[in-house]
Amino acid sequence: MAKETELICIMCPLACRVTVTIDDEGNVTGVTNHLCKEGEKYAIAEYKFPGRVLTTTLLTDDASQPLLPARSSKPIPKTRLMDVMYSLSTIRVKPPVKMAQVVVPNVAGTEVDIVSTDELPE
Repeated sequence: MAKETELICIMCPLACRVTVTIDDEGNVTGVTNHLCKEGEKYAIAEYKFPGRVLTTTLLTDDASQPLLPARSSKPIPKTRLMDVMYSLSTIRVKPPVKMAQVVVPNVAGTEVDIVSTDELPE
């Protein structure tokens, strides 16, 4: 028996309520209610791997720059975002850090790195 899941597409400002139809084996068999091809691609990808790129700030040991902006190197599974945020709350970054440097490898066992989006001079 086919199952349907509704998602809100975020690929454009229209925010279509896209319906994804899934067969008994978990395969996507159809996508409806999207107004563009990007919406169809987004819905399939979101159903198969609901992940998000995480942007955050990390505490530093530098009083002149107490926070270092950072992001994940690739999407993190939505179900693991809170685990990752908790793990990052315990981290203190020591200078120097270069732009795009990996500051936390394999965060919370997700095989995703956290990289700096700014520099932290010595």
